[in-house]
Amino acid sequence: HDLRLPLTLIATPESRMSTLAGLAPPPLYDGDSKSCRGFITQCRLLLRLQAAHLPDEETAVAYIITRLTGRALDWVTPLVERRDPICLSVPAFLDRLQTVFQGETGRRDQDPGPRLQTTPVS
Repeated sequence: HDLRLPLTLIATPESRMSTLAGLAPPPLYDGDSKSCRGFITQCRLLLRLQAAHLPDEETAVAYIITRLTGRALDWVTPLVERRDPICLSVPAFLDRLQTVFQGETGRRDQDPGPRLQTTPVS
């Protein structure tokens, strides 16, 4: 018996995800600091819309990794190869991605949030 599936029956993460919701996947991300924030925003939105189709966070991170190329793929490859725990959490993975490719200034610009006013005690 030949147990190999025809290539037409094998769904890639991209084709499966885009088919499930009828949405285009986020563009490939190559590590450019100017497009980092937009890429992360698109990933978060797509993952929110696809939540019912993703069994766990590890699968969601794996999907994001399929959208990486160039410097970004070079950065993530050792993490995947050594099964780094960062690849098990979408928020942790996206935070690290943003820190690496945008630096701390990019993370601060993302969501300043409310600031607490404190009065020094005399």
